[in-house]
Amino acid sequence: MMIKDRCFSVLGIFLFIGCLTSCIKSGEYVKKNNSTKDEAEKSDAVFDTDSTPEPVKKRPLEKQRCIIEKLEAEYKNADDVKQRIMRETIGGLKLGMDAEEAVTMLSEPDSKTKPFEEAATGYIKSEWIWKTKGVQLTMDSSQGKNEVVAIVVRYPFKGKTSCGISIGSTMDEAKNTYGKYLDKDFSQGDSIIAGTVYGGIMFSKGVSSDEISSIAIGAFAE
Repeated sequence: MMIKDRCFSVLGIFLFIGCLTSCIKSGEYVKKNNSTKDEAEKSDAVFDTDSTPEPVKKRPLEKQRCIIEKLEAEYKNADDVKQRIMRETIGGLKLGMDAEEAVTMLSEPDSKTKPFEEAATGYIKSEWIWKTKGVQLTMDSSQGKNEVVAIVVRYPFKGKTSCGISIGSTMDEAKNTYGKYLDKDFSQGDSIIAGTVYGGIMFSKGVSSDEISSIAIGAFAE
């Protein structure tokens, strides 16, 4: 009888330990399950597509300043301004830019001429032509890489000079903009030159209208 009672006592202890272990594991599961649920809720909050994001503030584009205004602010003498008008840009194109910049802007040219050495300047010149874009750039490779030494644009080129003159503008508009700095000896007939014939920007009109049909930047005499 005593042995039997002891067996029941031992069995009771084992049952008690089993229940206790089961309860502990059950509590851990609930805690773990709740923790997983909390993490999921946090994740949903992070990736909540219904929430409205803060608007991105865009920096306003800086307005391009006319080359005349820039030069007049830096140089008080009119001759000094005239000598530097060839720094003008048109549609982002400018003298001194390298071939890589030009190709990035315009893509590969439609054609290139064979390089030749120009005795008067020592330049090794070639013409890079984008016929479908109305652009012709004269490249010089005498310094080991191709750099732009002359620019000519025609229709359908839509770019403007820093002062707002483009293909299709009138000759009067060009004169009013650059008139103070025209090379009067070479600004006659169908063309006018702002700056000098040795370095400047030339505007030429079409045969049957007063609208500008071509714009060139560079030297027009040696």
